Amino acid sequence: MSMTIVGFIWKFIFSQGFAVLFEKTQLGFLNWSWLGSSGLAFWAVTFVGIWQSLGFYIVLYIAGLQAVPTDVLEAATVDGATSWKRFFKVTLPLLGPSITTCVFMSLTNAVKVFDIILALTKGGPGGSTYSVTLDIYREAFQNNNYGLGAAKSLVFFVVILAVTQLVLKFMKSREVDL
Repeated sequence: MSMTIVGFIWKFIFSQGFAVLFEKTQLGFLNWSWLGSSGLAFWAVTFVGIWQSLGFYIVLYIAGLQAVPTDVLEAATVDGATSWKRFFKVTLPLLGPSITTCVFMSLTNAVKVFDIILALTKGGPGGSTYSVTLDIYREAFQNNNYGLGAAKSLVFFVVILAVTQLVLKFMKSREVDL
């Protein structure tokens, strides 16, 4: 689903849906000001981002688990490995490509988050959910300072490129080949 639509749906849930649930259940955390409190707004935005992308990452891990050769697991069993040792010594290292993909994608998505923040809080309250991408957007399109917005976005691109290359290099060095 579009992150903007997800943001608007969760904004409705945080503002009105939780109030109705609180009336019915009297659970205290449902009555908190999730988007109005600077301490909770960051966690609300984080929760929505994780909720939206979790299914995709699970599919990647399931595909990685299905790619683990059964003969390698059987050989480990014959050699006397317990289920824990099979998982940590065989399955988990063979999930390296899936782990690398998920870490890379979640890192880049977390750094360039914009639409959830714009839909939920617009950077508030008190700047607790303000991000670099929201700053670039405001500079270019709200302040009509296109040159500075373009310069900020170029610097942001270079920083993201460097960070992702470092993470990919680190994660690729830890992968196991069959």
